[in-house]
Amino acid sequence: MRIALIYPRIRGYDRESFGTNGYIANMSGYPPLSLAYAASIIRRAGHDVLIIDANIMSLSGKEIVSRLKKFSPDLLGFTLTTPTFHGVRAWIRRIRVEVNVPVLAGGALLGLFPREVMGYQEFDYGIVGTARDSLPALLGALKKGRAPKMIPGVCLRDGGKVLVNFPVSGEEGVEDLLFPARDLLPYERYFSPFSGGGGFTAMLASCGCPFSCSYCCLAGNLRFRKLDGVTAEMEECFKRYDIRNIDFYDSVFTCDRERVLRLCGAIRRLNLPFSWTARTRLDLVDEEILGAMSASGCRMLMYGIETFHASSLRRVNRPVLSVAQIRESIRLTRKKGIAAFGFFMLGIPGETEEIMKRTINLSKCVGLDFAQFTKLTPIGGTALYDLQIKATGDDYWRDYIGRGNRDDDIASVGCTIPQVTLLKAVHRANIGFYFRLPQIMRILFEARSFRRLLRYARSALNMAFSRLKEGKKAGAPENMV
Repeated sequence: MRIALIYPRIRGYDRESFGTNGYIANMSGYPPLSLAYAASIIRRAGHDVLIIDANIMSLSGKEIVSRLKKFSPDLLGFTLTTPTFHGVRAWIRRIRVEVNVPVLAGGALLGLFPREVMGYQEFDYGIVGTARDSLPALLGALKKGRAPKMIPGVCLRDGGKVLVNFPVSGEEGVEDLLFPARDLLPYERYFSPFSGGGGFTAMLASCGCPFSCSYCCLAGNLRFRKLDGVTAEMEECFKRYDIRNIDFYDSVFTCDRERVLRLCGAIRRLNLPFSWTARTRLDLVDEEILGAMSASGCRMLMYGIETFHASSLRRVNRPVLSVAQIRESIRLTRKKGIAAFGFFMLGIPGETEEIMKRTINLSKCVGLDFAQFTKLTPIGGTALYDLQIKATGDDYWRDYIGRGNRDDDIASVGCTIPQVTLLKAVHRANIGFYFRLPQIMRILFEARSFRRLLRYARSALNMAFSRLKEGKKAGAPENMV
Protein backbone atom coordinates (compact mmCIF):
# COMPACT_ATOMS: atom_id res chain seq x y z
CA MET A 1 0.00 0.00 0.00
CA ARG A 2 0.93 3.64 -0.41
CA ILE A 3 0.26 5.87 2.60
CA ALA A 4 0.62 9.67 2.66
CA LEU A 5 0.96 11.30 6.09
CA ILE A 6 0.01 14.98 6.12
CA TYR A 7 0.83 17.69 8.65
CA PRO A 8 -1.32 20.67 7.58
CA ARG A 9 -0.78 24.30 8.41
CA ILE A 10 -3.24 25.68 10.96
CA ARG A 11 -3.64 29.45 11.31
CA GLY A 12 -4.07 29.45 15.07
CA TYR A 13 -6.19 28.20 17.95
CA ASP A 14 -9.86 29.04 18.23
CA ARG A 15 -9.71 29.78 21.96
CA GLU A 16 -7.11 31.15 24.33
CA SER A 17 -7.31 28.01 26.51
CA PHE A 18 -5.11 26.27 23.95
CA GLY A 19 -2.39 28.90 24.26
CA THR A 20 -1.53 32.16 22.58
CA ASN A 21 -0.62 32.49 18.95
CA GLY A 22 2.81 33.53 20.16
CA TYR A 23 3.32 30.03 21.51
CA ILE A 24 2.18 28.59 18.17
CA ALA A 25 4.67 30.78 16.33
CA ASN A 26 7.52 29.73 18.61
CA MET A 27 6.75 26.03 18.15
CA SER A 28 6.10 26.23 14.41
CA GLY A 29 9.63 25.14 13.52
CA TYR A 30 9.40 21.74 15.27
CA PRO A 31 9.22 18.55 13.17
CA PRO A 32 6.06 16.37 13.35
CA LEU A 33 7.73 13.50 15.19
CA SER A 34 4.51 11.53 15.60
CA LEU A 35 4.17 11.25 11.82
CA ALA A 36 7.86 10.44 11.44
CA TYR A 37 7.52 7.59 13.98
CA ALA A 38 4.41 6.33 12.16
CA ALA A 39 6.31 6.46 8.86
CA SER A 40 9.03 4.23 10.30
CA ILE A 41 6.43 1.70 11.43
CA ILE A 42 4.73 1.78 8.02
CA ARG A 43 7.98 1.39 6.14
CA ARG A 44 9.11 -1.51 8.33
CA ALA A 45 5.81 -3.25 7.54
CA GLY A 46 6.71 -3.13 3.82
CA HIS A 47 4.57 -0.24 2.59
CA ASP A 48 5.45 2.94 0.72
CA VAL A 49 5.09 6.14 2.72
CA LEU A 50 5.25 9.88 2.09
CA ILE A 51 5.24 12.72 4.65
CA ILE A 52 3.99 16.15 3.61
CA ASP A 53 4.83 18.79 6.21
CA ALA A 54 2.71 21.58 4.81
CA ASN A 55 3.37 23.66 7.93
CA ILE A 56 7.13 24.08 7.65
CA MET A 57 6.93 24.20 3.82
CA SER A 58 4.05 26.74 3.83
CA LEU A 59 2.21 24.66 1.25
CA SER A 60 -1.17 25.71 -0.10
CA GLY A 61 -4.03 23.28 -0.57
CA LYS A 62 -3.29 23.18 -4.29
CA GLU A 63 0.35 22.30 -3.64
CA ILE A 64 -0.59 19.53 -1.19
CA VAL A 65 -3.02 18.02 -3.69
CA SER A 66 -0.40 18.19 -6.44
CA ARG A 67 2.07 16.20 -4.33
CA LEU A 68 -0.60 13.68 -3.39
CA LYS A 69 -1.65 13.10 -6.98
CA LYS A 70 1.98 12.48 -7.93
CA PHE A 71 2.34 9.93 -5.10
CA SER A 72 -1.10 8.33 -5.72
CA PRO A 73 -1.81 7.16 -2.14
CA ASP A 74 -4.20 4.44 -1.07
CA LEU A 75 -4.63 6.02 2.37
CA LEU A 76 -4.16 9.45 3.96
CA GLY A 77 -2.96 9.80 7.56
CA PHE A 78 -3.29 12.69 10.00
CA THR A 79 -2.35 13.17 13.65
CA LEU A 80 -5.03 14.76 15.82
CA THR A 81 -4.77 17.07 18.81
CA THR A 82 -7.54 18.90 20.59
CA PRO A 83 -6.40 22.41 19.53
CA THR A 84 -6.10 21.53 15.84
CA PHE A 85 -8.92 18.99 15.54
CA HIS A 86 -11.52 21.03 13.69
CA GLY A 87 -8.87 22.72 11.56
CA VAL A 88 -7.56 19.32 10.43
CA ARG A 89 -11.11 18.25 9.59
CA ALA A 90 -11.43 21.27 7.28
CA TRP A 91 -8.15 20.35 5.58
CA ILE A 92 -9.36 16.77 5.01
CA ARG A 93 -12.57 18.01 3.39
CA ARG A 94 -10.55 20.26 1.09
CA ILE A 95 -8.08 17.54 0.09
CA ARG A 96 -10.66 14.80 -0.49
CA VAL A 97 -12.41 16.89 -3.09
CA GLU A 98 -9.54 15.92 -5.41
CA VAL A 99 -7.88 12.95 -3.66
CA ASN A 100 -10.79 10.88 -2.42
CA VAL A 101 -9.18 7.99 -0.55
CA PRO A 102 -9.79 6.72 3.00
CA VAL A 103 -8.41 8.67 5.96
CA LEU A 104 -6.61 7.25 9.00
CA ALA A 105 -6.34 9.30 12.21
CA GLY A 106 -3.97 8.89 15.13
CA GLY A 107 -2.85 10.77 18.21
CA ALA A 108 -3.67 10.91 21.91
CA LEU A 109 -7.07 12.46 21.15
CA LEU A 110 -8.28 9.08 19.84
CA GLY A 111 -7.58 7.54 23.23
CA LEU A 112 -9.76 10.13 24.97
CA PHE A 113 -12.69 10.54 22.59
CA PRO A 114 -12.61 7.77 19.96
CA ARG A 115 -16.36 7.63 19.35
CA GLU A 116 -16.66 11.39 19.07
CA VAL A 117 -13.79 11.59 16.58
CA MET A 118 -14.95 8.67 14.47
CA GLY A 119 -18.46 10.06 14.37
CA TYR A 120 -17.28 12.50 11.71
CA GLN A 121 -17.42 11.50 8.05
CA GLU A 122 -13.87 12.78 7.49
CA PHE A 123 -12.39 9.75 9.27
CA ASP A 124 -12.54 6.14 8.14
CA TYR A 125 -10.05 4.50 10.51
CA GLY A 126 -8.33 5.45 13.76
CA ILE A 127 -5.51 4.16 15.95
CA VAL A 128 -6.15 4.11 19.70
CA GLY A 129 -2.98 4.02 21.78
CA THR A 130 0.46 3.30 20.36
CA ALA A 131 0.72 2.25 16.72
CA ARG A 132 3.58 -0.27 16.79
CA ASP A 133 1.37 -3.35 16.38
CA SER A 134 -2.05 -2.01 15.47
CA LEU A 135 -0.93 0.10 12.49
CA PRO A 136 0.83 -2.75 10.60
CA ALA A 137 -2.11 -5.04 11.36
CA LEU A 138 -4.57 -2.49 9.97
CA LEU A 139 -2.56 -1.91 6.80
CA GLY A 140 -2.12 -5.65 6.30
CA ALA A 141 -5.87 -6.21 6.52
CA LEU A 142 -6.64 -3.37 4.12
CA LYS A 143 -4.06 -4.62 1.63
CA LYS A 144 -5.72 -8.04 1.62
CA GLY A 145 -9.18 -6.52 1.32
CA ARG A 146 -10.28 -7.67 4.76
CA ALA A 147 -12.43 -5.63 7.13
CA PRO A 148 -10.28 -4.63 10.16
CA LYS A 149 -13.14 -4.96 12.62
CA MET A 150 -11.42 -7.04 15.29
CA ILE A 151 -7.91 -5.59 15.40
CA PRO A 152 -6.94 -4.34 18.88
CA GLY A 153 -6.18 -0.64 18.89
CA VAL A 154 -8.15 0.07 15.70
CA CYS A 155 -11.42 1.97 15.46
CA LEU A 156 -13.54 2.49 12.36
CA ARG A 157 -16.91 3.47 11.04
CA ASP A 158 -18.97 0.50 9.90
CA GLY A 159 -22.08 1.73 8.21
CA GLY A 160 -23.81 3.93 10.73
CA LYS A 161 -21.90 2.51 13.68
CA VAL A 162 -18.56 3.37 15.26
CA LEU A 163 -16.51 0.34 16.28
CA VAL A 164 -13.77 0.87 18.86
CA ASN A 165 -11.29 -1.87 19.69
CA PHE A 166 -9.15 -0.72 22.58
CA PRO A 167 -5.60 -2.12 22.89
CA VAL A 168 -5.38 -5.44 24.72
CA SER A 169 -2.53 -4.32 26.97
CA GLY A 170 -1.39 -1.01 28.39
CA GLU A 171 1.26 1.29 26.97
CA GLU A 172 3.98 -0.47 25.01
CA GLY A 173 7.62 -0.19 25.90
CA VAL A 174 9.89 2.34 24.26
CA GLU A 175 13.19 0.62 24.99
CA ASP A 176 13.77 -0.22 21.32
CA LEU A 177 11.85 2.68 19.80
CA LEU A 178 12.37 2.99 16.05
CA PHE A 179 14.14 6.13 14.89
CA PRO A 180 11.75 8.64 13.30
CA ALA A 181 11.90 8.66 9.50
CA ARG A 182 13.67 12.02 9.31
CA ASP A 183 14.75 11.29 5.73
CA LEU A 184 11.10 11.82 4.72
CA LEU A 185 11.05 15.26 6.32
CA PRO A 186 12.54 18.56 5.06
CA TYR A 187 14.91 18.28 8.01
CA GLU A 188 17.07 21.24 6.98
CA ARG A 189 14.12 23.62 7.55
CA TYR A 190 13.36 22.91 11.20
CA PHE A 191 14.35 25.28 13.99
CA SER A 192 13.71 26.27 17.57
CA PRO A 193 13.74 29.81 18.99
CA PHE A 194 16.85 28.74 20.94
CA SER A 195 18.76 26.66 18.40
CA GLY A 196 22.09 27.89 17.13
CA GLY A 197 23.90 27.09 13.90
CA GLY A 198 23.28 23.76 12.20
CA GLY A 199 20.12 21.73 11.87
CA PHE A 200 17.52 21.17 14.59
CA THR A 201 15.27 18.33 15.70
CA ALA A 202 13.31 17.13 18.71
CA MET A 203 13.99 13.75 20.35
CA LEU A 204 12.72 11.50 23.13
CA ALA A 205 14.88 9.76 25.73
CA SER A 206 11.81 8.69 27.74
CA CYS A 207 8.02 8.75 27.65
CA GLY A 208 5.54 9.44 30.41
CA CYS A 209 6.21 10.97 33.82
CA PRO A 210 6.65 9.53 37.34
CA PHE A 211 4.76 12.39 38.99
CA SER A 212 1.06 13.16 39.27
CA CYS A 213 0.52 16.89 38.72
CA SER A 214 -3.24 17.28 38.46
CA TYR A 215 -3.12 19.44 35.33
CA CYS A 216 -0.92 17.08 33.28
CA CYS A 217 -2.14 14.24 31.04
CA LEU A 218 1.26 12.49 31.07
CA ALA A 219 1.20 11.56 34.75
CA GLY A 220 2.38 8.04 35.51
CA ASN A 221 3.81 5.17 33.47
CA LEU A 222 7.36 6.42 32.94
CA ARG A 223 9.28 4.42 30.32
CA PHE A 224 12.93 4.84 29.36
CA ARG A 225 14.68 4.21 26.08
CA LYS A 226 17.96 2.33 26.09
CA LEU A 227 20.84 4.77 26.38
CA ASP A 228 22.69 3.33 23.41
CA GLY A 229 19.54 3.83 21.34
CA VAL A 230 19.41 7.51 22.31
CA THR A 231 23.06 8.13 21.48
CA ALA A 232 22.82 6.13 18.24
CA GLU A 233 19.93 8.34 17.14
CA MET A 234 21.93 11.44 18.06
CA GLU A 235 24.87 10.17 16.02
CA GLU A 236 22.59 9.48 13.04
CA CYS A 237 21.14 12.99 13.31
CA PHE A 238 24.60 14.51 13.16
CA LYS A 239 26.22 12.33 10.50
CA ARG A 240 23.25 11.80 8.18
CA TYR A 241 21.30 15.04 8.57
CA ASP A 242 23.88 17.55 9.85
CA ILE A 243 21.69 18.20 12.91
CA ARG A 244 23.57 19.88 15.74
CA ASN A 245 20.71 21.15 17.93
CA ILE A 246 18.39 18.79 19.81
CA ASP A 247 15.45 19.47 22.09
CA PHE A 248 14.81 16.49 24.38
CA TYR A 249 11.04 16.58 24.70
CA ASP A 250 10.88 14.35 27.79
CA SER A 251 8.46 15.53 30.46
CA VAL A 252 11.07 15.49 33.24
CA PHE A 253 14.52 14.83 31.83
CA THR A 254 16.34 14.50 35.18
CA CYS A 255 13.81 12.35 37.06
CA ASP A 256 16.39 9.52 37.22
CA ARG A 257 19.59 11.20 38.34
CA GLU A 258 22.01 8.31 37.78
CA ARG A 259 20.60 7.58 34.35
CA VAL A 260 21.07 11.19 33.28
CA LEU A 261 24.68 11.12 34.47
CA ARG A 262 25.27 7.98 32.38
CA LEU A 263 23.54 9.53 29.37
CA CYS A 264 25.61 12.70 29.62
CA GLY A 265 28.76 10.59 29.74
CA ALA A 266 27.65 8.66 26.67
CA ILE A 267 26.92 11.90 24.79
CA ARG A 268 30.36 13.23 25.66
CA ARG A 269 31.96 10.05 24.32
CA LEU A 270 30.32 10.70 20.95
CA ASN A 271 32.69 13.68 20.74
CA LEU A 272 30.27 15.56 18.49
CA PRO A 273 29.46 19.29 18.82
CA PHE A 274 25.85 19.00 19.95
CA SER A 275 23.85 21.73 21.64
CA TRP A 276 20.75 20.49 23.42
CA THR A 277 17.87 21.58 25.63
CA ALA A 278 15.54 19.73 28.00
CA ARG A 279 12.68 20.13 30.48
CA THR A 280 12.79 19.30 34.18
CA ARG A 281 12.05 20.52 37.71
CA LEU A 282 14.15 22.69 39.98
CA ASP A 283 14.11 20.12 42.77
CA LEU A 284 15.68 17.53 40.46
CA VAL A 285 18.97 19.27 39.68
CA ASP A 286 22.16 19.86 41.64
CA GLU A 287 25.63 21.15 40.85
CA GLU A 288 27.01 17.75 39.81
CA ILE A 289 24.22 16.90 37.40
CA LEU A 290 24.19 20.43 35.97
CA GLY A 291 27.93 20.20 35.40
CA ALA A 292 27.57 16.88 33.57
CA MET A 293 24.76 18.23 31.42
CA SER A 294 26.70 21.35 30.53
CA ALA A 295 29.81 19.33 29.63
CA SER A 296 27.76 17.19 27.25
CA GLY A 297 26.25 20.15 25.42
CA CYS A 298 23.17 21.24 27.38
CA ARG A 299 22.59 24.94 26.75
CA MET A 300 19.11 25.46 28.22
CA LEU A 301 16.88 23.89 30.86
CA MET A 302 13.18 24.64 30.91
CA TYR A 303 11.82 24.51 34.45
CA GLY A 304 8.17 24.07 35.37
CA ILE A 305 7.93 26.60 38.21
CA GLU A 306 4.21 27.41 37.71
CA THR A 307 3.76 29.65 40.78
CA PHE A 308 5.59 30.81 43.92
CA HIS A 309 2.57 30.27 46.16
CA ALA A 310 2.76 27.17 48.38
CA SER A 311 -0.98 26.54 48.69
CA SER A 312 -1.45 26.84 44.93
CA LEU A 313 1.30 24.30 44.31
CA ARG A 314 -0.25 21.85 46.78
CA ARG A 315 -3.64 22.18 45.05
CA VAL A 316 -2.15 20.88 41.80
CA ASN A 317 -0.01 18.25 43.55
CA ARG A 318 3.31 19.98 43.01
CA PRO A 319 6.28 20.05 45.47
CA VAL A 320 6.74 23.31 47.34
CA LEU A 321 10.08 25.13 47.02
CA SER A 322 10.95 28.39 48.70
CA VAL A 323 11.89 31.41 46.64
CA ALA A 324 15.43 31.02 48.01
CA GLN A 325 15.60 27.40 46.79
CA ILE A 326 14.31 28.41 43.37
CA ARG A 327 16.79 31.24 43.11
CA GLU A 328 19.68 28.96 44.14
CA SER A 329 18.86 26.24 41.58
CA ILE A 330 18.64 28.87 38.85
CA ARG A 331 21.93 30.39 39.99
CA LEU A 332 23.65 26.99 39.76
CA THR A 333 22.11 26.42 36.33
CA ARG A 334 23.47 29.67 34.97
CA LYS A 335 26.81 29.13 36.73
CA LYS A 336 27.30 26.02 34.58
CA GLY A 337 26.61 27.98 31.39
CA ILE A 338 23.05 26.72 30.98
CA ALA A 339 20.26 29.21 30.30
CA ALA A 340 17.25 28.96 32.62
CA PHE A 341 13.71 29.09 31.21
CA GLY A 342 10.70 29.20 33.54
CA PHE A 343 7.14 28.06 32.80
CA PHE A 344 4.36 29.75 34.81
CA MET A 345 0.62 29.19 35.02
CA LEU A 346 -1.97 31.75 36.04
CA GLY A 347 -5.43 30.81 37.25
CA ILE A 348 -4.60 27.85 39.50
CA PRO A 349 -7.61 26.77 41.65
CA GLY A 350 -7.85 29.00 44.71
CA GLU A 351 -5.59 31.65 43.23
CA THR A 352 -6.39 35.32 43.79
CA GLU A 353 -5.31 38.34 41.79
CA GLU A 354 -2.85 39.20 44.56
CA ILE A 355 -1.22 35.75 44.37
CA MET A 356 -1.10 36.04 40.60
CA LYS A 357 0.61 39.44 40.77
CA ARG A 358 3.17 38.08 43.23
CA THR A 359 4.06 35.25 40.84
CA ILE A 360 4.50 37.72 37.96
CA ASN A 361 6.66 40.05 40.05
CA LEU A 362 8.86 37.32 41.56
CA SER A 363 9.47 35.77 38.14
CA LYS A 364 11.60 38.81 37.36
CA CYS A 365 13.70 38.46 40.49
CA VAL A 366 14.99 34.87 40.52
CA GLY A 367 17.53 35.06 37.69
CA LEU A 368 15.61 33.49 34.80
CA ASP A 369 16.82 34.10 31.26
CA PHE A 370 13.45 33.34 29.66
CA ALA A 371 9.88 32.79 30.82
CA GLN A 372 6.50 31.84 29.45
CA PHE A 373 3.17 32.61 31.11
CA THR A 374 -0.01 30.75 30.21
CA LYS A 375 -3.51 30.34 31.61
CA LEU A 376 -4.10 27.05 33.39
CA THR A 377 -6.58 25.01 31.38
CA PRO A 378 -8.12 21.71 32.56
CA ILE A 379 -7.40 19.38 29.63
CA GLY A 380 -8.88 15.99 28.89
CA GLY A 381 -7.29 13.01 30.58
CA THR A 382 -6.15 14.90 33.68
CA ALA A 383 -7.18 14.73 37.33
CA LEU A 384 -7.99 18.44 37.21
CA TYR A 385 -10.43 17.89 34.34
CA ASP A 386 -12.08 15.01 36.20
CA LEU A 387 -12.63 17.39 39.11
CA GLN A 388 -14.03 19.93 36.67
CA ILE A 389 -16.61 17.45 35.39
CA LYS A 390 -17.52 16.37 38.92
CA ALA A 391 -17.99 19.95 40.06
CA THR A 392 -19.89 21.26 37.02
CA GLY A 393 -21.38 18.20 35.32
CA ASP A 394 -20.03 19.62 32.05
CA ASP A 395 -17.80 17.36 29.92
CA TYR A 396 -16.55 20.37 27.98
CA TRP A 397 -13.97 18.73 25.73
CA ARG A 398 -16.21 15.82 24.79
CA ASP A 399 -18.73 18.38 23.58
CA TYR A 400 -16.03 20.41 21.84
CA ILE A 401 -14.81 17.39 19.90
CA GLY A 402 -18.13 15.61 19.40
CA ARG A 403 -20.36 18.56 18.56
CA GLY A 404 -17.90 21.32 17.73
CA ASN A 405 -20.33 24.00 18.82
CA ARG A 406 -18.81 25.26 22.08
CA ASP A 407 -18.42 28.99 21.73
CA ASP A 408 -17.61 29.47 25.41
CA ASP A 409 -14.10 29.01 26.78
CA ILE A 410 -13.44 26.57 29.61
CA ALA A 411 -12.71 28.01 33.04
CA SER A 412 -10.69 26.30 35.75
CA VAL A 413 -12.89 25.15 38.63
CA GLY A 414 -11.99 26.82 41.91
CA CYS A 415 -10.53 29.93 40.28
CA THR A 416 -12.76 32.97 40.68
CA ILE A 417 -10.61 35.36 38.64
CA PRO A 418 -12.58 36.38 35.51
CA GLN A 419 -11.28 34.88 32.28
CA VAL A 420 -10.79 38.28 30.70
CA THR A 421 -8.66 39.33 33.67
CA LEU A 422 -6.60 36.15 33.43
CA LEU A 423 -5.92 36.56 29.72
CA LYS A 424 -4.91 40.18 30.16
CA ALA A 425 -2.61 39.16 33.00
CA VAL A 426 -0.95 36.51 30.81
CA HIS A 427 -0.36 39.10 28.11
CA ARG A 428 1.03 41.71 30.54
CA ALA A 429 3.22 39.12 32.27
CA ASN A 430 4.91 38.10 29.03
CA ILE A 431 5.47 41.72 27.99
CA GLY A 432 6.64 42.72 31.46
CA PHE A 433 9.19 39.92 31.70
CA TYR A 434 10.95 40.57 28.41
CA PHE A 435 10.70 44.30 27.96
CA ARG A 436 12.88 45.36 30.88
CA LEU A 437 16.26 46.95 30.38
CA PRO A 438 18.16 44.31 32.47
CA GLN A 439 16.50 41.51 30.50
CA ILE A 440 17.19 43.14 27.14
CA MET A 441 20.84 43.65 28.08
CA ARG A 442 21.13 40.04 29.27
CA ILE A 443 19.81 38.69 25.97
CA LEU A 444 22.10 40.97 23.98
CA PHE A 445 25.11 39.86 26.02
CA GLU A 446 24.40 36.12 26.00
CA ALA A 447 23.06 35.56 22.48
CA ARG A 448 26.60 34.67 21.26
CA SER A 449 25.66 35.17 17.61
CA PHE A 450 23.55 37.56 15.55
CA ARG A 451 21.46 34.66 14.25
CA ARG A 452 20.62 33.49 17.76
CA LEU A 453 19.92 37.06 18.84
CA LEU A 454 17.33 37.37 16.07
CA ARG A 455 15.65 34.14 17.20
CA TYR A 456 15.63 35.25 20.83
CA ALA A 457 14.12 38.58 19.83
CA ARG A 458 11.50 36.95 17.62
CA SER A 459 10.54 34.52 20.37
CA ALA A 460 10.10 37.34 22.89
CA LEU A 461 8.07 39.42 20.44
CA ASN A 462 5.86 36.45 19.60
CA MET A 463 5.07 35.82 23.25
CA ALA A 464 4.56 39.47 24.09
CA PHE A 465 2.50 40.76 21.21
CA SER A 466 0.79 37.85 19.44
CA ARG A 467 -2.73 37.44 20.75
CA LEU A 468 -5.92 36.19 19.23
CA LYS A 469 -7.71 39.03 17.48
CA GLU A 470 -11.25 39.60 18.60
CA GLY A 471 -13.77 38.41 16.08
CA LYS A 472 -11.22 36.41 14.06
CA LYS A 473 -11.89 32.71 13.84
CA ALA A 474 -8.63 30.88 14.38
CA GLY A 475 -8.07 27.17 14.13
CA ALA A 476 -8.89 27.29 10.43
CA PRO A 477 -6.74 26.03 7.59
CA GLU A 478 -4.25 28.48 6.18
CA ASN A 479 -3.47 28.72 2.45
CA MET A 480 -6.28 26.28 1.73
CA VAL A 481 -6.66 27.32 -1.89
